[in-house]
Amino acid sequence: MMKNKLTAVATTLLLWVVAFPEAAQGQTEDIAQAYVHTVQPEMIAQFEEAVKQHVQWRKQNNDPWEWTWYQMVNGDGLGKYLVRSGNHRWADLDVRDAWDDRVGAGPHFLATVGPFFESEDSSISQLDGALSRSPDDLSAMTLFTVTEFDVRLPGQFREAITKIGEGLDRGNWGRAYLWQMVANGGTTDATLVVPVENWAGLAPPAKSLPMLMAEVYGEQEANELMQQFASSIRSRNSYTLRVRRDLSLP
Repeated sequence: MMKNKLTAVATTLLLWVVAFPEAAQGQTEDIAQAYVHTVQPEMIAQFEEAVKQHVQWRKQNNDPWEWTWYQMVNGDGLGKYLVRSGNHRWADLDVRDAWDDRVGAGPHFLATVGPFFESEDSSISQLDGALSRSPDDLSAMTLFTVTEFDVRLPGQFREAITKIGEGLDRGNWGRAYLWQMVANGGTTDATLVVPVENWAGLAPPAKSLPMLMAEVYGEQEANELMQQFASSIRSRNSYTLRVRRDLSLP
């Protein structure tokens, strides 16, 4: 049973390479606002057309933020869309709210897009730059594998993922991954995001994560590290998002 559990943990961590506990002190703000919309299959065409109309309206009204839309293409919740704006400071939310109030962005969205989605959830997250390894060109990425963690022991969790990240660096892993920590809203504590250019980018590497950790730390210490990570979380959930540039702003 323990072997199966550790294998599952290793598989999850492998998805690092295939952005949410407290962020490290001293980091830049680098927050993101995200909204998730659940859309029934029969309403997808109308929903996407309404989003395009609303995005055009935002362009005409000089929206101060850029927004990227994503569609869930694998995992639970295939009828979901996520729209996200990142690289912000907390004060930027005040600027955005002032613009929303002045032009009536909220009422326009509800009138235009509102009839075509079933539910909406929002959250604010913070990119943990110290733990993340960003790709050279994020704009070239079209798929994002997302693993959400419900964390039971935040301190232990951070200690484990920090040491795993150090091991990946020492082992010259070379693949990109982003850790995002919840700042407000939502039910997820931490999220691991793996950006790739296509599905082929999710193929496992020649040297697996457990093998690399064993090479860096030794087999016993590597196993203890995996157990430390496994015992720090209650549950996890994963899915894949595809960028929808045709719906995005700009």
